[in-house]
Amino acid sequence: MLFLMKKIYFYFTIAVIYLFLLANLEAQENSESSSKTLQECYELALKQSEKLAIQKEVIEEAKARFLQAISALSPRASFVYSNKWQDANSSGSTSRRETPEGKFNFSQPLFTGFKEFADIAASRTEKKQRGYEFERAKQLLFGDVSDAFYFFLSTQKDFGVLLAIEEILRERIDELEKREELGRSRPSEVVSAQAQLSRVEAEIQLIDSQRQVARQILEFLTGEQIDRLNDETEMSPTLMPLEFYAPYSEKRLDVLASYEAWQKSKSEVISTASGYWPTVSLDSNQYTKRVGSSENIDWDATFTVEVPLFQGGETAGEVQESKAKEREAQLAFEKLKREALLEIKNAYARLNFGLKRCEALKKALEANERNYQLQLEDYNINLVNNLDVLRALEEFQETKRDFVAIQNEVKRLYGQFKVSLGEL
Repeated sequence: MLFLMKKIYFYFTIAVIYLFLLANLEAQENSESSSKTLQECYELALKQSEKLAIQKEVIEEAKARFLQAISALSPRASFVYSNKWQDANSSGSTSRRETPEGKFNFSQPLFTGFKEFADIAASRTEKKQRGYEFERAKQLLFGDVSDAFYFFLSTQKDFGVLLAIEEILRERIDELEKREELGRSRPSEVVSAQAQLSRVEAEIQLIDSQRQVARQILEFLTGEQIDRLNDETEMSPTLMPLEFYAPYSEKRLDVLASYEAWQKSKSEVISTASGYWPTVSLDSNQYTKRVGSSENIDWDATFTVEVPLFQGGETAGEVQESKAKEREAQLAFEKLKREALLEIKNAYARLNFGLKRCEALKKALEANERNYQLQLEDYNINLVNNLDVLRALEEFQETKRDFVAIQNEVKRLYGQFKVSLGEL
């Protein structure tokens, strides 16, 4: 009776140690002072990302081109001063040796075949396109950070579970060795427990290496050293039918950017076709200094109409090229719309199956934990052998690790699903 009570006390101690290690791991992960949440990691990545910085410069380039397009419609003014010298030594020559001239020149394009208007429209759509691309890049960056975050978090928790199991196995080996000395356990039971411990130790090394890789990926994205994570996300997302999410594919920012690129190419067709149209301009000069016969003429104006007759097929080639590019942009837009819908469907399917697997593993974990406790109780009254207990422990261990992994995987898949919808 006394021996039975000692065994019960021993296994109770093991259970307390196991729970303590898991609780200590959770406490470390939830430490506000030294851990990072997903939102904090994302904010750091927004500041660190060179890709976003490049996208910002692309937007500035589009703004500059818009200003250039507007300036083509504005009048131009300049001051010109010239001084002409010539040979005036010939006999009877009335030419001046020196002819200075100063004038203000004003030039105003009146009609250029709608080229400037088309260029302005193209620049305006390009600005919108680059803005959409920038915001979409921020969404994709969130997906990358979410992947790295939950990869690191999953390996952290898996590492903690394995350490707890390793401690339990070491305690069990000590108990088996004592029982072997008393003749209550066979040597094979000790050896099988030691073999299982060695497998767990090898798995710990593997998970630890994956944990280091995951941390390095997250640190690359955030630009800061990260030792622990704090997952504030507690969710079990409820999905609507797939048909509810299908319209999101047409509103996604990269799809809108592709649409604006298509509209821009349409404007470029008009711009190149302006080469068929005549151009009309008005130039005027206000003189500040003149000499000779023109000395009393203070201003003049020139109205010019230029009609293109033949350019050797240059304009026709440019128009044909721009029309081909416009068709390419249209096809790219239609293709991206279909790809966006496919991404939503795939992300939905992965998340949906992940939720179902999470629920199934939760039930399996509860059953395996109960089975392990029953095997321990039966072992204490010699109804089962140590191999049955180790087998139950191994099943409980694997199910626990799978459940921890699928919990983080579901959160990662939910983030990817929101990114596929174009939402954060």
